[in-house]
Formats: sequence, structure tokens, C-alpha cells
Amino acid sequence: MPAPASSASVPASSASVPASGTVPATPSAAVPATAKGALADLAGAERALADRRVAALADVPGELARLLASVAAAGAAHAYLLTEGDR
Repeated sequence: MPAPASSASVPASSASVPASGTVPATPSAAVPATAKGALADLAGAERALADRRVAALADVPGELARLLASVAAAGAAHAYLLTEGDR
């Protein structure tokens, strides 16, 4: 049975997402050296994506808006849980 793929097989350039939540065309940000830094970057990316989804709610019809709101809420919850250890 093959071993599951690990995150180590992902190139560092594609694993790095800045706090803005967008991946630059040519990644320049490195993966943080500490777990705390990596969690902070991931939480920032989750927050930014949730914010973009909330902003898009006004432009989509009812059923899609409900789905998008649910996904945005899940992203906000992820960001909260990723930073919960800081408290």
C-alpha cells in the first residue's frame, strides 16, 4: 500500500501563501521557520479569503449567497482556531 503524500513533497514556492491570501505570480515569501509564524500566515490567508467571500455576497443570487456565506463563516472559524493558541 503506498504511503500517503506528505506536505514535504509540495515545493516551498507553492506552499507559501502571504497574509494577503493571494499567491504572487513569482512567490517571494518563504515558508516561516516557526510553527507560530506558519499558523499566523495561514490564519491571515483564511481571514483575507473569508473577507473576499463576504464582499462577494452582494453580487450573487440567493442560494449561492447562502452557500458562500457558509463557506466564508467556515474560513473565519478556521482563522479563529488557528490563532486560538496565542491566547
